[in-house]
Amino acid sequence: MSIKIILNNSGPIYPGTLLQGTVQCHFQSRTDVRSIKIRCYGKEHTQWTTGGKHKHHYSGTHYFYQMETKLFEPETSYMEVGSYSYPFTFLLPMNIASVLEFPYGYIRHSLKGIIDIPLAIDPRERLDLNVISVIDINTLPSNLRQPFQAVDQALTGCCFCFDFDPVRMNAQINKRVFIPGETIKINMEIQNMSGDSVTEFIVKLVRCFVAHSETPRHDTRTVNEDLLVQKLGGVGGHGKRVSFQKIHEFILI
Repeated sequence: MSIKIILNNSGPIYPGTLLQGTVQCHFQSRTDVRSIKIRCYGKEHTQWTTGGKHKHHYSGTHYFYQMETKLFEPETSYMEVGSYSYPFTFLLPMNIASVLEFPYGYIRHSLKGIIDIPLAIDPRERLDLNVISVIDINTLPSNLRQPFQAVDQALTGCCFCFDFDPVRMNAQINKRVFIPGETIKINMEIQNMSGDSVTEFIVKLVRCFVAHSETPRHDTRTVNEDLLVQKLGGVGGHGKRVSFQKIHEFILI
């Protein structure tokens, strides 16, 4: 006995897509069957373990949507030997998240075919969908499309001294929201008031994942992933300045 999902849609799948396909079942012998059904659902799940000898397991699960269709209910409560095919359609909701896999969890959109058998383990097949959710940046707050500036400073010096001199950095990017293929332009001005030279500055584009648990209590885990790294030049001490203007760029892919 077997069950297989055949999806007619090809390539990436977007929110609002009409899914069409068939569920194929094969029975090698006469089998008691309550129904044959298929589910379509979006699910986010997190899990991780902490501790050494005494471990603690954290997890969380949330369904964005769940839909189910009964494809067949035999009048005689059993299926004869043979192969059967049942068409299905599902309309994906709008405003659903893209698929995602990372160390502490995932977001998945799936189809699951089930042969419901009395008093037995139900044969199942899951087919994961490659859902890509496109965000229209024009619907985001307008200030995210404006230049953004950040100012920071770090103190340098010996721990046995009281004379701590700062390294001041003023950094600006052309905006805060981007689409793949766009360039992130970075303008930086750095002044080193300390007596030590700074050999180099590093600029990173970091993707941050935050996982939340529900059981046994709320907790979080964060994963930072460096997508792009650029090393810039350094700056001498005693008040010297250096500027990096529109020459160090990230190209999103």
